Amino acid sequence: MHYTLTEEMKVDELLINRQADLIFDIHPTTSHSVISIPFSSEPLSLVCSANHPRLKGNVDFSELSAERFCGLHSAIPYIMRRQVEFSRILEGRNFIFSSDSVMALLSIIENTESIGIMPSSLLAESCGAKIQAIDAGLYLEPITFYFLYNKHSAHTSGFSQFLTIVNQLSTVSSK
Repeated sequence: MHYTLTEEMKVDELLINRQADLIFDIHPTTSHSVISIPFSSEPLSLVCSANHPRLKGNVDFSELSAERFCGLHSAIPYIMRRQVEFSRILEGRNFIFSSDSVMALLSIIENTESIGIMPSSLLAESCGAKIQAIDAGLYLEPITFYFLYNKHSAHTSGFSQFLTIVNQLSTVSSK
């Protein structure tokens, strides 16, 4: 099952109340009942539609400042901090759309002339032909994804086997 978390929902509550067994999130949770383990580190890219009429090749900040942006709407401190950092680099951005769903943002970027920030793996996977990276010489710090689960669920044999597989797929070594 896929949940798009709202502001009222908390990851640890979903796990503790057994509404979910495993959650992938960009924010680790600190709880006595929930285990958070780094799963992968994803580079981020500034992206636009592959059909964008103005953004081809190298792009400078003055060109970007004339464009429209869409962004992730979130009260998660990590995301808010990253948004502030990016706002310092590109002051005065014109936001036309914000959503708490990465998939909604991706759809807007694919079908409009908007710009956004996405995990680079989306360029290589299912959306590669519809979106393109914008080369603006801008370094975006990679984002870490965590997998979280209720520690009591780990004691069931089927789930513990599943966790072993998830750990093997992880690209981040947990130390």
